[in-house]
Amino acid sequence: MRSLIRAVTVVGIFFVLAGCFSFGADPTYYYVIEYAGEANLEGVTVPYSVVVPDAVVAEVYNRRQIVQRLTGPRLRYLSSELWAVTPSGAIADMVYDRARALEVFSTVERDTRRTTAEYRLTVVVDTLEYFCCDADPEARLTFALRLERERDGTVVLDRHVRETVILTEKSPLGFVIAVSEVLSRELDAFIAALAGVELEPGSGGE
Repeated sequence: MRSLIRAVTVVGIFFVLAGCFSFGADPTYYYVIEYAGEANLEGVTVPYSVVVPDAVVAEVYNRRQIVQRLTGPRLRYLSSELWAVTPSGAIADMVYDRARALEVFSTVERDTRRTTAEYRLTVVVDTLEYFCCDADPEARLTFALRLERERDGTVVLDRHVRETVILTEKSPLGFVIAVSEVLSRELDAFIAALAGVELEPGSGGE
């Protein structure tokens, strides 16, 4: 009987301690990339169909955890600060939603497996990191926006961006807001530039 009471007591203490530790755990936050631009593209027309595949994101950054750059070559994956979906999907979804909302293309598709689009609008990301905290916090991005002919992969237009944004708020939230703003601004500039590009009609996938 005493051994049983001792065992029950130990188990009870374990659950009390577990409850204390879980109560004090840091909450987990999930972030999305949303359009955050203000460009007026009224009158811009690109009368061709495009498909938006998942962004091509460097493997080190294409994970649910936000990547924090420390000093030198050190990185840290923030276990409580997560993308709602991986960046490859989140970035493509934002591009797709914005392209559809603008209504400048004849059609915009997201499913690459069944596409009949003439062109492919791709984002290639080499750097997507939150630099913190030995100095002023920064959002560091290196990426390219690229329009390719779906039929043969010929690059019609590309735009390369390398940007470091000094954050006013030392937090992953400030980082995500900066990422959304930079991607939105560059996407609008890219689409506006397409209006001056002589695309080849009728060159979609067969």
